[in-house]
Amino acid sequence: MMNDILKKRLFSTVCAFSMLFSNIGSTISPLNVFAREDAELSSSELCHQSLELHPNGEEAEQVITLEGKMPEGASAVAEDVSEEYEGIVAYDITIMNGGDEFQPVEDEPVFVEITDPAIADHENIAVWHIKDGGEREKVEIFDIEGDTVSFYASGFSVYEIVKDENVDQSQSEWHKITSIEDITSLGSGGLYIGSTQGYYFTNSTTGDSSRMGITKTKPTNSTPYGSAAAYFFEKVDGTDDRFCVYCYNGNEKQYLYNNGNNSLSFTTESNKTVFTVSYDSSKGFRFSNGKWYWNMQGGANGSRFCSYDSAGDVNNYMDLWYSAAVDDDPYKLDGKTYGLMNYTEGSTHGYALMNGGGVHTLVELITHQTADAEGITLYVDEGSEVTRWTFHNVGGDNYTLSCDTELGKKYLAVSGDSLTLAETAEGASRFKVNADNNGRIQLSTGGKYVTFTAADNGEGLTTDFTMSGTISGSNSWLSFINFAPLDDDDLITYSADRISVSEAENGQKVIIYTRIWDDVNKKYDMYAVDYNGTLYPCYASGGKILWLGDGTGSLEWVFTEYYHEVTKEPNYYYELYNPYSENTSLLSSTMNRSFPIISPV
Repeated sequence: MMNDILKKRLFSTVCAFSMLFSNIGSTISPLNVFAREDAELSSSELCHQSLELHPNGEEAEQVITLEGKMPEGASAVAEDVSEEYEGIVAYDITIMNGGDEFQPVEDEPVFVEITDPAIADHENIAVWHIKDGGEREKVEIFDIEGDTVSFYASGFSVYEIVKDENVDQSQSEWHKITSIEDITSLGSGGLYIGSTQGYYFTNSTTGDSSRMGITKTKPTNSTPYGSAAAYFFEKVDGTDDRFCVYCYNGNEKQYLYNNGNNSLSFTTESNKTVFTVSYDSSKGFRFSNGKWYWNMQGGANGSRFCSYDSAGDVNNYMDLWYSAAVDDDPYKLDGKTYGLMNYTEGSTHGYALMNGGGVHTLVELITHQTADAEGITLYVDEGSEVTRWTFHNVGGDNYTLSCDTELGKKYLAVSGDSLTLAETAEGASRFKVNADNNGRIQLSTGGKYVTFTAADNGEGLTTDFTMSGTISGSNSWLSFINFAPLDDDDLITYSADRISVSEAENGQKVIIYTRIWDDVNKKYDMYAVDYNGTLYPCYASGGKILWLGDGTGSLEWVFTEYYHEVTKEPNYYYELYNPYSENTSLLSSTMNRSFPIISPV
């Protein structure tokens, strides 16, 4: 028997980590994608460019930067039109392709950064895109830092930055109310209205003369976000369940209105509608004017909240939310150090975020349960040690991240869609932390999320971490990794040489393993056959198979080959005996197809 036990402790050559599942609070930040206008140029005709504009002259402090895919040789102009609007500042921005105006192509918005000292004087702002026809469109996702506002734009004309009169959502934690009495006690302070499917009322309308509705936020999100507006509830005297409801558009108070038809719109105080509310603890709130109920028209695929004369429709039910200010460092991450790993539930692999955005694969290996201890899930890093990221709170739920390198402390930063390292804390990117109830977080800045990507380039799977504005499955969620040291009596790493079945010798101890294709991540996962027929994760390194064990030897099988009684030639039947379970399996030549590789131990 060849027993190639590596007696070094795991963390000396193959680092083992346990995943940390912390109870770190409720979800705050939204998940968002960008909706973009149709384009006239294909993406293949564009190239990445960066343009710096000085609307008030190069000596002035106002600077506008445009970065993204534009026609080769494109130019741009920005005009300061702040005096024509009532907001803080306003700029008319135009990108030119020769003599024609250019608008970004679908799925390729342009990153806009507006720097103006006037912005720094205001804590809560909103950004509006004013189209050439005068239609106002709220920019739901933007980032503000000091005197600079940044966002992604899919159309160019006037952008106005105004003071936000709504309840500040950026530093809030969310609570759902659960009774009509709560509306009475909390409604005067502002509540957010949303369907039970996660779409929310804004303060604008969508529709035409035949039917109007309140514009809803998109995409769906578990809590209010972006352009979701606060609504205020006035209880009618002498009643317990009747309310008038209004929101603000700038300084203008606008009341919800239904005229006994299928519309829902805004009106003035003198013409406001009284709505009756009911509550079902298993379904939510319903608001009605006679037979007409607030309703998310078209369900998830619709664009607005209207009215509908069907009392039992599922889209009639609403949730009501209120926000409370978030203290600094709500997740208690400040000064804490963890590894960060993207991991999909049920997968045998995790992918750790390395400094500068690189990736190291960690292979899940679950230890055996013994009489003395429960099984433990470990992750084995096939490369060098996983980067340790330290969180630094910079206000509310915003953090910078640092790591120690051979060249000293560096900070995680974003350049375009790439992750890089900055030399100083001043150059670090500020990431908003969004947490779920499973101890995972998202890191976002400028409307984009740190996202794990995997692509098959024809020569194998290529993995990376980049910035993306489109959320896909669990790729933007990161799990914490603990770095607890292992005791001397902890598990040791076993390895075995890979051989074919024809090379195995009678009486030799072997493990049997197979590869299973993971169609989601486009890669093979490797498993050894355990004593009870279950598959046990392992991985390949060079010409060896490696796995973690607890000394029981349950993966080891004694190999016996059978021969023809007369010819003494192999008859292609094999016996595998498992000393741990004292079980024997008799296999035919099909074994070589079902489990194509055997390794001696």
